[in-house]
Amino acid sequence: MKLILVGNLRGAHAGAYVLLKETIADAYLFCGDLLDGPFFSAGNNALLSSLEQRLGDYCGEKLNLPSAAMSARSISDDPAAPREIIETAKEYLLLAEKGAGMAAQKYRVLDNILSTKPYVPVLIVPGPGDGSLEGTPLAERVLDGNGREISSIVMHGFSQASSGTIGKGPVNVPETDILAIALNGGDGQISASHLHAFVDDQRKGHPGAGFLFISGSGSGHSVIVDRHTVELRSADFGVGPEDVEVDGGYFYQYECGYKGSVHIVLKKLAGERVIDIAEYFVDKGMLRESVVDADRYAALVEGRKFGIDSITYTHSPELKLFRDIRNFFRIHQTRETEKRVETLQKAIDCMEDDRHLMALDLVGSTNVGLSGKSSDVDMVLYIRAGGGDDEKKLHQEFSRVEERLRRELREEVEFEVIDRIDLDRVEASISSRDFGCDSLQLFATYRSACRPVNYRVLAPLEDRLNQDTMFRREVEELMRSYLRMFAKTSDNSKSFEKYLTRLKTSGIAVPGPLMEKIRIMLQQKRT
Repeated sequence: MKLILVGNLRGAHAGAYVLLKETIADAYLFCGDLLDGPFFSAGNNALLSSLEQRLGDYCGEKLNLPSAAMSARSISDDPAAPREIIETAKEYLLLAEKGAGMAAQKYRVLDNILSTKPYVPVLIVPGPGDGSLEGTPLAERVLDGNGREISSIVMHGFSQASSGTIGKGPVNVPETDILAIALNGGDGQISASHLHAFVDDQRKGHPGAGFLFISGSGSGHSVIVDRHTVELRSADFGVGPEDVEVDGGYFYQYECGYKGSVHIVLKKLAGERVIDIAEYFVDKGMLRESVVDADRYAALVEGRKFGIDSITYTHSPELKLFRDIRNFFRIHQTRETEKRVETLQKAIDCMEDDRHLMALDLVGSTNVGLSGKSSDVDMVLYIRAGGGDDEKKLHQEFSRVEERLRRELREEVEFEVIDRIDLDRVEASISSRDFGCDSLQLFATYRSACRPVNYRVLAPLEDRLNQDTMFRREVEELMRSYLRMFAKTSDNSKSFEKYLTRLKTSGIAVPGPLMEKIRIMLQQKRT
C-alpha cells in the first residue's frame, strides 16, 4: 500500500493539483493547515493575524482562528476589559466573519482539485488554523478517530480542530494487515505513550498490525514501529508569505509492506517534476537514511531555496503548444494509465544494479494520461552504457536491458522502444556545451514533453540543463523543424483523433480553444 502524505498545504492548491497528476498512490493524506489564510488578499490575512496576536498577548496564550474567535467574543462582552482590547475584539470578529465566507470559497476550490483523482481516497487531517470543516465540501474527506479502511490499512486521524478522542474501540483487521494512524494534534495534545497504548489496544491478537506514522504538526513526522519511535525531517509542501527564503513542494511517500515493513521517500515537487530527495528504511527500530539528491537535501536542512527550482523556463513554441494540449488531456487521466506507470516502475525496482543506470520516458497515450486496457506503451529507453564510442557494445547493452525489462514485466505491459539514448553521451555533451549532439537534442525534447519513469536517474542531467536556460533553448531550437515535421505525420494525427474519441465517448466536451490548438499543432496553422 502506497500513501502520499502532504504536510501544511498552506494554499498551494495549484501545486496540489500537479501533485495528484504527477504521482501515483493508493491514498493521499493532507495534514496540517490547508489555507494560507481565509482571505485571497495577503493584506487582509496579515491584518487578521495581527489582531489575533494582540488578543493572544492580552489572553497570555497563542491563539489560532477558532480559539481567537472564542476569546474575542468573550472579551467583547467583558465590561472589565480595556476599551482598546474590546475594540480589537470587535474588529477581529467583523473581519473573521468576512474571512469565513472567503475561506468557504477556498475550501470549495480545494475540494474541486482533490476531486480530480476520484478513484483513490484523498483525505484530510486539518490543522489548527483551519478550525472545523463541518459544513464545507471537505467535511467528507476529514480523517477522524473512528478510522477508515483503505486497501489493507486502517487509518485514523486526530486534529486539534476536531473533538473527541482517538479511536472508539478495537478495529477488526486481519493478521497480515497494517495499522496506521495519522495525527495532527498540535501543542503536544497527544503524547507518544498515548499513541503506543492506542496501537497496543488496536492490535490485540493481530501481530501483523503495528506500523504507525504520525504527523505532529502537519510537516514534522514520526514513525513508530514495534514501539520504537524515529523522527523524520520536517518538510512542508506549502510556504507562508513570511517564508520568502525557503522552498516548498516537499512531501513524503510511505510504502507499507508485509507485517509492518515500510519504505519512506522524501520527495519534492518542482514545477511538474517529482524529485526524490532521500529515502528511509525502518530496520529493527532504527531509521536508516540514504540521501538521493544531496544539493536539495542540503537546501532543506539549511532552510533555503534551491535556486534551479525557482527558475521559470519558457519552452519553444512547438513544445509549449504540445504541453498545453497534454495537460488538458491529463485532467481526465485514467486509472489504467497509472497502473501502467506503476507496473513499469516496480519492474525497474526489481532490476537490482540496472535500476540505478536506466530510466524511461513514456510517449503516446500513457504520456497524455489516456491509456485504455488495450493500449500499448511506447517508450524512450535511457541507459548509462559505459561503452564510450563502441557502437556494438552500446547496442548490446541496450538490447540486454530491454530484454531484462520484458522479463521483469512478465507480459503485464506490452511495450515498444521507439528511441534509445545513452546518458553518458548526453552528460558529455552538456559538459562540452555541444548543442549539436543528436542524443542531447532528443534528451532535451523528450524531457520537455514526456512522462518519466525512474526519474531519479534523469534528474541530475536535467538539473544541469536547467542551470543554463540559454543553452537549453539553443538545443531545443535545433529540434523545432523536426517537431513541425513530426506533428504533420498521419500517425500523430491518428493518435490525437483516438485521444479525442476516448474523451467524447466518456462524455467529456473538448473546449473550442483546445481544438484550435490541436489543429494548429497538427497542421502548423499560423495565428
